[in-house]
Amino acid sequence: MIILFIFPALLTAAVLGLAAKPAVFFRCAVRRPYLFILNAMPLYLLTLLFFSAAGRLWLAFAAVSAVALPLALVHRFKVLIREEPFLPSDFTLIREAAVFSGAAKGHSSVLEVAIPAVTVVMAALSAYFGNPVWSGDARLITAAGVIVAFCALNRFIYRNGRLFRSGPAGGSPYKLADLCESRGFLYSFWHHMNKLGVVRPDGYSVSRAAQILAPYGRPKLPPEALAGEWDGLRRHPVNVVFVMGEAFTELSDEPFFTFEQDILAPYKQLKDEGFHG
Repeated sequence: MIILFIFPALLTAAVLGLAAKPAVFFRCAVRRPYLFILNAMPLYLLTLLFFSAAGRLWLAFAAVSAVALPLALVHRFKVLIREEPFLPSDFTLIREAAVFSGAAKGHSSVLEVAIPAVTVVMAALSAYFGNPVWSGDARLITAAGVIVAFCALNRFIYRNGRLFRSGPAGGSPYKLADLCESRGFLYSFWHHMNKLGVVRPDGYSVSRAAQILAPYGRPKLPPEALAGEWDGLRRHPVNVVFVMGEAFTELSDEPFFTFEQDILAPYKQLKDEGFHG
């Protein structure tokens, strides 16, 4: 039973040690000790859940390690390569994993091998020291309690944006990678799981959207234009509006810079011919 509490704590330290800048988190955790608890709680609950399902401690430890360590490694490499944290939404970009796996080779170290190896040893030791015997009812009650704890913690703590933003920042408070490194990967990952959905705007409804779009009707285009054929598009141009999420500056208009020629002349010509804002 002691191992049941020791192992998740050690695994939490291993996951946090795999961070791109582990010293940043541990400095922040000294100032705010609750950060370590918020990072350890997911692993404690998962360990209890897997143990309740399998009835074997070593199997629960192996399952939790198989989930936590790969995610921590991906987070480490993504921060090192792109200076971006690993977020739940990245699971939709699984095809890019092959690109990262090639780039990660230049960032590998003994740490990525040592920490998973230590975890395997811990799982083996747990099998050697024995297994707590719980009845089926006790395991069922524990599993139900874990699910309730997950929901309650998510509702009142992990989805709390004010709590997440109030933590110390070991780097720029405006850079998500620095915030996740400061708060810890496990806490940050769980917090951002609550941002996967789309928030319904105030006053939105399907009927209201249909009412707004009704006066415009559908574009009457020939089949070749709708099929994307070039000749058809040239005879029946289609307006495409791009709303970009990144900043753009017309440097040639800045008095600080001087150029021998207008470097944005083609861009300005396109802007004069179209709509812009």
